[in-house]
Amino acid sequence: RKGLHYLAVVWAMALLWHAPSRIYYLIGIPALIYAVDYFFGFFMRNTLIENAHFERYGENGVALHFKNPDKWGDKPKTSYVYIMCPWISKNQWHAFTMFPEPTKENHTMLCIGASGDWTKELHDKIKVPSFKSLY
Repeated sequence: RKGLHYLAVVWAMALLWHAPSRIYYLIGIPALIYAVDYFFGFFMRNTLIENAHFERYGENGVALHFKNPDKWGDKPKTSYVYIMCPWISKNQWHAFTMFPEPTKENHTMLCIGASGDWTKELHDKIKVPSFKSLY
């Protein structure tokens, strides 16, 4: 089910071969904008957090605390962040809302509920408070 959205690439390629000549502009320009945005985000906004603190919250929650990366400046310019935990999956990025850490200055906190496959696996792997790396 999760991989079905990749069929859009097959659909776009089929359109390129079977549609009028102007379809290259209609598909190519948005695809180029998407690719540039993707590579900019992957190479320029990607940061390794080596010492993120994970702890369980109740029966279905995980709290994640980390020091803000230096390139964020004084405070984050966004209210959400995509994270990837290589010790769970190196191919899955998940968006979560960020909160300022209430007890530490220049730190961020994420509250993650175990609601899907990935978040349940995260909850299962965090048995005790621990420090792990993430992107």
